[in-house]
Amino acid sequence: MFAAQNAGSGVAFVGVDIFNTASSTAVFNDSFSLAPGYAFTLDQATQAGLSGFTQGSAVLSSDGNLATVVMQRGIGSPNRYDTYSGLSSEAEIGTTLYFPQVMRDVSSLGSIYNTLMGIQNTGPSPATITISFTHAYFGNDAVYVFNDVQPNTSVYVRSEDLTNLGAFFGSAELSSTEPVAAIVN
Repeated sequence: MFAAQNAGSGVAFVGVDIFNTASSTAVFNDSFSLAPGYAFTLDQATQAGLSGFTQGSAVLSSDGNLATVVMQRGIGSPNRYDTYSGLSSEAEIGTTLYFPQVMRDVSSLGSIYNTLMGIQNTGPSPATITISFTHAYFGNDAVYVFNDVQPNTSVYVRSEDLTNLGAFFGSAELSSTEPVAAIVN
């Protein structure tokens, strides 16, 4: 689910394209005008044609200034809720990104912590994405490569699936052949 508000002083034309992880062809698109100060929310669980959609990426385009927020709900034990602001600046989108805290099987106060990364290819061509992990205290450094990530599609990296890391508390550096946007939970 995401929401966007027209933060500008004039009417904004807004386009929404949603992609699944396997294709650079949008599975949903819409466009509309948004008055100054007004907002819209898109909940894929209730949107016709997207009710079974669980993982992918969205691209918002506008001729105005949008303020955006994404709300995520992970189903499992325990349920998990995350939010983050939409990404649009050069500090947030690029070919080299840094993740200062990444965890895998870190135990604290009876809970186990793992990191989820969502990485979207924002470039015009397929990307090769390399993530280099560096442990904060000792070895267990590892490199993972994701090839042929199509434009507008995403890869999801669940730290618990990265078995070569072992128990891990450290950082990661991402390099890509195309610009990417990334979120880390």
